[in-house]
Amino acid sequence: MFNNINLYQCLCLLAILFVSCNGKSDFNIITSGDKTKPGVVTNIKVTNTPGGANISYTLPNSPNVLYVQATYISNDRNVVQTKKASYLLDSMRLRGFQKSQDYKVSLKVVTNANVSSDSVVVTVHPETPPYLIASETASLTPDFGGPYVTAINTDTSEAVQYVILYFDSTTQTYQHFYQAYSKDSLMEYNVRGFPSEPSKFAVYYTDQYGNASDTTYSTLTPLPEIKLDKSLFRTYVLASDAPANWPVSQLWDERYSADGGSDASSDWRGISTTGFPVVCTFDMGVTAKLSRFIYWPRLGTWPWQNENCQHFAIWGSNVANPHDAQLPLQSERGDVVGDWTNLGNFEPPAKPSGLPMGQTTAADQAFAAAGFEYGLSSQNPPVRYIRFEALDSYTGITNNITAELTFYGNTAW
Repeated sequence: MFNNINLYQCLCLLAILFVSCNGKSDFNIITSGDKTKPGVVTNIKVTNTPGGANISYTLPNSPNVLYVQATYISNDRNVVQTKKASYLLDSMRLRGFQKSQDYKVSLKVVTNANVSSDSVVVTVHPETPPYLIASETASLTPDFGGPYVTAINTDTSEAVQYVILYFDSTTQTYQHFYQAYSKDSLMEYNVRGFPSEPSKFAVYYTDQYGNASDTTYSTLTPLPEIKLDKSLFRTYVLASDAPANWPVSQLWDERYSADGGSDASSDWRGISTTGFPVVCTFDMGVTAKLSRFIYWPRLGTWPWQNENCQHFAIWGSNVANPHDAQLPLQSERGDVVGDWTNLGNFEPPAKPSGLPMGQTTAADQAFAAAGFEYGLSSQNPPVRYIRFEALDSYTGITNNITAELTFYGNTAW
């Protein structure tokens, strides 16, 4: 009896699969034999937006309306664009216009018999597109190893791409250096790696619709950058610092593990009895405008787990003998707490292997052993004193282990 039931179930399943695979080919196609010409859209209203326009309308009282189609040319390349909006909607959003000027948009109603109405032509006048505003506000100023490139994005719902170029004296041409899309209201990027001598740079902006701005050119001399001398570093213990199981001075001893692997006894280990943040403080011995730093977590098999932090902040002060302050768990770059300024918030990069926590490959371990490098904004003030603030840990343990910190910048600011 059991075998008969199983056989019956299998035959039913095969029958279902056969019907599914051999159904009518036009099963999902909406068709109609009604060839009646539909009416046009009415009560059209246009709301212009940056680089686009929103068009609302009333659909005709016609049977079988399937969609409204807009046809228009959005740029000087005379490429015809189309946009369709379902009969369930009473508006459509057009994007990608090249500039702020009049554009003609043709609107047609289409039925599910593929019959179109007469055209209704409306005029839209988009506001200045975000990529052009970015170009108009573009700035290249001298920074460590290259220019600090900034621009304003007034519409953070739209991504703007910036493309940075440098002049190659060998080929006597501008070459591509870096590009990225951004939705940030302040788009910024620090170019690195160029000598401190007069150099030519350029930037232009594009959008996702193929529009590109004019190019902004600048000749500038990048600021020189040095590695700060760790022999000048000293401990500077404050009351809110975490008690150290292994001393803070091991953050700058150029030893990244005690045994070349997982032994962390050559690292700094802060132990908190009150929860996060876990903080330590030290004196660099010289005031510097910092450009970047390299952070080494506990190495060997330990990165991306245990007492290593997932998020941390760097604070700085140039006040003589700065006072203690309880640092917050949440802050933004530039925030000031007492004598201390937030220089940036950071997190380790993703594990290359993508393995779950507690598992690493040799390549993962080598990646961490090279240290994680982070840029610091040239808008930060010069500082002499540093506070490292661990905001959490991978497993929630309220301790932190950090192997080493190395800072770069300019002491002749």
